[in-house]
Amino acid sequence: MAYKEKLAHSRAVANISEEELSRLDRFISPLIQKGQSVHHIVVSNPDEFTSSEKTIYRYVNGSLLSARNIDMPRVCRLKPRKSKPLQHKVDKQCRVGRTYEDFLAFMGANPDTSIVEMDTVEEKKGGSVLLTLHFISCGFMMAFLRNRNTSQSVINIFRNLCSIIGKDTFQRLFPVILTDNGSEFSNPSALEIAEDGTKITSIFYCDPSSPYQKAQSRTIMNLLGESSPKIRVSTT
Repeated sequence: MAYKEKLAHSRAVANISEEELSRLDRFISPLIQKGQSVHHIVVSNPDEFTSSEKTIYRYVNGSLLSARNIDMPRVCRLKPRKSKPLQHKVDKQCRVGRTYEDFLAFMGANPDTSIVEMDTVEEKKGGSVLLTLHFISCGFMMAFLRNRNTSQSVINIFRNLCSIIGKDTFQRLFPVILTDNGSEFSNPSALEIAEDGTKITSIFYCDPSSPYQKAQSRTIMNLLGESSPKIRVSTT
């Protein structure tokens, strides 16, 4: 009984849903039990995680996963580290050449280019989310359901779209994409380049904490009035 109460308390204070914790356990615990370190697993699968290495170690230490500290001999030998590990980022230089200032310069040189705004709609942390693509020239919005908010889930949607409609059509529909600084968008090269190496779009980022810049992009497109976008939800 005491064990169950302790486990329930541990889960209650963890900032993760039961569904996401179960997915994490199925993915990472077998690898840890085979002798792989958490660092190696995260580095080898960067787009599969929304939690930092420190958080995963805390879940293991708190007995929230099937893997235990005893499955990581090196952890048992080490003293607790005082330094705070860096949060996971797929591409630390993702904003280089893709800032809002770069976006304005690009649109100044290519004023007739259509702009698509990309965003994530999230109800709760660790749950299912929507990827939205808003065509501001016509007020049309596409929405794609994702099981979790990872970089890889966004990459998969782009690759599926490109495969379905073809590279040429994709380039015409999505010449420029403006988005925010969410970690799910932090691998822009994988979004801009098709699997055969062809560049199919250009990704730009709003400045941090500046969502109003998306509204400014609509002014750039000379939109008159407000239109309510239609929404189509896809599970692909």
